[in-house]
Amino acid sequence: MKTSIAIPSLDSFLTLDALNSALSRISGLGYAAVEPLIGVPDHDRLREKAEEYLAVLERHGLRVSGFRTGLIYRELGFGFSSADPGERDAAVKAVRDVIEFTGCFQGAKVLNGLIQGPPPGNSSIEETKARVCECLKMCAAHASKYRCSFCIEPLNRYELPYHNTAAEVGGLLARIGSPALGLLIDTFHMNIEEADVVEAVVRSFSSIQAVHFMDSNRLPPGHGHLPMRDLFRALNDRGYEGYYTIEMTFPVISEEFFFWAEKGMAGLTRVFSE
Repeated sequence: MKTSIAIPSLDSFLTLDALNSALSRISGLGYAAVEPLIGVPDHDRLREKAEEYLAVLERHGLRVSGFRTGLIYRELGFGFSSADPGERDAAVKAVRDVIEFTGCFQGAKVLNGLIQGPPPGNSSIEETKARVCECLKMCAAHASKYRCSFCIEPLNRYELPYHNTAAEVGGLLARIGSPALGLLIDTFHMNIEEADVVEAVVRSFSSIQAVHFMDSNRLPPGHGHLPMRDLFRALNDRGYEGYYTIEMTFPVISEEFFFWAEKGMAGLTRVFSE
């Protein structure tokens, strides 16, 4: 099985030595890939930056499973839901640059959740969803051009008040109808929003292109109460071939990160073997 671990932005490492050290330890734990956060890219250095990172990753035998765009929302302060057309255009431009950047990393996906943005001001949920849908259509067209998979993640209600379930996001994907779009499921969020997490995986399997495989408390498999083996079977038996990613909420790489990264690999290995 293919394993990945979420890490902070590659640009957050203060030195190249610090990045090399972290990637060396991640590789040594047995992970096959990393999943960095990504902020608003420097459009003029996309290719150059990608080549720099590819060289470092290759040194440690690692790939990129995907780039998570939540940092873009935090840096800009708005997302696709903004009532301001100029702000929506800026958010789309930033994500389109990420698509071009991600296209340099074979098989990597653009992973989107928070970039959708909350309903602004007096906007209704339906108005918000309509704006988000139009922005996603533009991003999907760009992703098709760069042959890059563009995944939408259902977040729990405490992070966004819409598109919370796999079925809701599946309906959005069907409305847009782009082959570049896919579903990123996060078992932590599913535990909050889905009546039956395993059944939700079964129903939405045809759209699933990426998986954040975490337990109910956002710790690695085996540290909460989710039926992780049943979830794995539901994916594996239907032919899922993507990465199983451990996504923890560490803003920087620390010894605590590596402690849980080791637990994460142990949890994944146990689930896979059982």
